Amino acid sequence: MAKDQSPRPRKNRQRKPSGDHGQPSYPNRERFESEAPPDPVSGGDRVHPPEPGKWSKKIHAWLERREHERDEQEVDECGRPVRKRRKPRPWLDATSNFGPQITALRVDEPGQVSFTVWNEGSFPAWTCYVELYEGPGGYTTPLSGYELRGRTIISLHPGERREVTVPWVRKRETGRIVGIVYDPLLDPRDFTVVEQFNRHITSVHYTNLG
Repeated sequence: MAKDQSPRPRKNRQRKPSGDHGQPSYPNRERFESEAPPDPVSGGDRVHPPEPGKWSKKIHAWLERREHERDEQEVDECGRPVRKRRKPRPWLDATSNFGPQITALRVDEPGQVSFTVWNEGSFPAWTCYVELYEGPGGYTTPLSGYELRGRTIISLHPGERREVTVPWVRKRETGRIVGIVYDPLLDPRDFTVVEQFNRHITSVHYTNLG
């Protein structure tokens, strides 16, 4: 008579939890932790600063030169900084007379606005952004409080002056239109609010336009 070769089911043995009252036990952490080095300050030892190195005099002279350059910075009659040293970079500026253009447009009527931009630097502004914003009047509202109404991208060579026409749709009856010119890489706009005097900005207020 052949014996049954099928495997017999094994009984599940329950392991008893280690430790007292069934709680797991952990190794002692002190066996694996190294001793902390003594603190010279708490121990009363005096801490000496490092000795001046060979670069300390040059760094000190550079800081003094930068401080002197900042003090001798001049401003024009409008309070804008005057660039005294020519560097190989664009130096963008803008002016406008687009008041008559925006008064001729009704609210939500598509149109266009022109203003003048130029490059006084010694290097081309290959990616020159010319933008128009519309927002509340005054000079204290951040740029985030204004809405972009039009944008065009041009190139301005050193000494080049150009009248740029930008698409424009007026949305307000009363407010302020702001034209901005900048190169995001070579001459980025360096302000957080739409200031009254900034070489990247030109603006006009308008009131009670129907």
